[in-house]
Amino acid sequence: MVDEAKVDESKQMDFAKVEKRVRSTGGGSTGTVSDPNEKFYGGDNQYRTSGQAMEFKQLNVHAWEPYEKGQDVHMQVAPSQAELLYKNYKVIKEKLKTKTKDTIMEKYGNAAAEEEIPKELLLGQSEKQVEYDRAGRMIKGQCLETPFSLQQHLSFPLQFGWLGLMWSSFNPHGTTLFLEEDPKWVQTILRDAASLHAQHVLYHTQLSQADELIRSYRSEQDCAHLQLKGNSGCRLALSDLPSEVYDKEWDLIMIDAPRGYFHWRRGKMGAIYSISLLWLGLERVFGVTHVFLHDVDRKVEKMFAEEFLCRKHLVHAVGRLWHFQIPSGINLTHSSNAITFCSNN
Repeated sequence: MVDEAKVDESKQMDFAKVEKRVRSTGGGSTGTVSDPNEKFYGGDNQYRTSGQAMEFKQLNVHAWEPYEKGQDVHMQVAPSQAELLYKNYKVIKEKLKTKTKDTIMEKYGNAAAEEEIPKELLLGQSEKQVEYDRAGRMIKGQCLETPFSLQQHLSFPLQFGWLGLMWSSFNPHGTTLFLEEDPKWVQTILRDAASLHAQHVLYHTQLSQADELIRSYRSEQDCAHLQLKGNSGCRLALSDLPSEVYDKEWDLIMIDAPRGYFHWRRGKMGAIYSISLLWLGLERVFGVTHVFLHDVDRKVEKMFAEEFLCRKHLVHAVGRLWHFQIPSGINLTHSSNAITFCSNN
């Protein structure tokens, strides 16, 4: 006689072994086989989320949405019409995507497609300063430390913030001035770091105006002389900065503001132009002016740097940061109609 209970128990054990073997070798829905054709069992919903099922689902959704809004589109009544409309929709969507991408690339440039920076500029050596928290973790990344002593340091910061204390500590015996675009941020920082020297400034030009500004500044009479302070007629001139900015001979100038992320935001055009007038108008007898410009991977910053700071003065390049060294006694091409900043760029 045969014990049926033992037979059923034996069959259940065999089935369990088969299921375990299938799943462990990648045959089940949780297997690790990369090729779906090699799977023994892919799960109950594998056909709902693959192949033509997904395409058919998207086709139906595309027909339902306009139908609910009152348009004469119906998958069951006129399937050919619905399929044609969906096909046209995909073509138009892809064209719009490509056009949007091309517009952005034309406006802001593509750092990957730009011409390579000269090799000699990539070999510049500099010290790096890294900040750590109490647990020994790096918190601020690597910062470029300038290998020369400072006396006058002017900064157009993105947000001078708590790093302003670090920059000021590099120049303990000179003047370090921060020009910040956000008045609330100035108040917040100075409330807890009163030793910092900071002023709020207004920037008047938007990033969307960059191309028009660089084309027209030569024909604007107010931009044809070296006057910066009070020169409100030149759109690029920062004419209402604190008097201290115009009067001192700055040894180092850092430009990292305004942000200029989007075309409606303020851009760095006015800051770059005004800085070039600062070192031209001071007529230094000796020494050099060091200018650091950030975000040169973007079209506008690079274009204005080459127009006003001159590539021939570029001495170092680190990532998105360019270091210009402006010598004293520059022979400037200057007429009653225009100023040529980089005649032999």
